[in-house]
Amino acid sequence: MGSLTAELLDSKTKDPIPGFTLNDSVPLATDTYADEMRWKGGKVAMPTASVRVRFVVLRARLYSFDWV
Repeated sequence: MGSLTAELLDSKTKDPIPGFTLNDSVPLATDTYADEMRWKGGKVAMPTASVRVRFVVLRARLYSFDWV
């Protein structure tokens, strides 16, 4: 089964946001259409400013994503 990880990047500098890097990302390895990305420490992304998202998809497919 594949996996999906993600990191949040500052929209201007494109640098990873501390606490939301790929190393902090908890991989998703489920077959579902609705799941929530999490980072170590139970963090859930709730950006209040403009951010970029970098996804790393290994042997998987990402159909879409949405901020909830």
